[in-house]
Amino acid sequence: MGAHPFTDYIATLDVEAAYQEAIDAAISEYGHDPYNGSISTTDGYFVLDAPPVTLAEASQTFLDRLDDPRIRRRDECAAWAIHNEAGARIGWFFFGLAAS
Repeated sequence: MGAHPFTDYIATLDVEAAYQEAIDAAISEYGHDPYNGSISTTDGYFVLDAPPVTLAEASQTFLDRLDDPRIRRRDECAAWAIHNEAGARIGWFFFGLAAS
């Protein structure tokens, strides 16, 4: 089995609640298959040690950060704080490698 990049944006301020919401949505959409290619195949998250960015910036640059050694298939994914144009935090952008 392989792995491929995934992303999920959740407009919830608390990172733990946002991660759980992403997991629940993925299970609802893709089921419990451990190789479904979604965030539900990860085993937790770590908060990326990078300044918050807009959702557009995260979506355009996350691939450059997939070489982080903490990101591996069936392991933790990254959680990146997202802010709006005014600088207020509005949610979390999760990305990583999903088992598929």
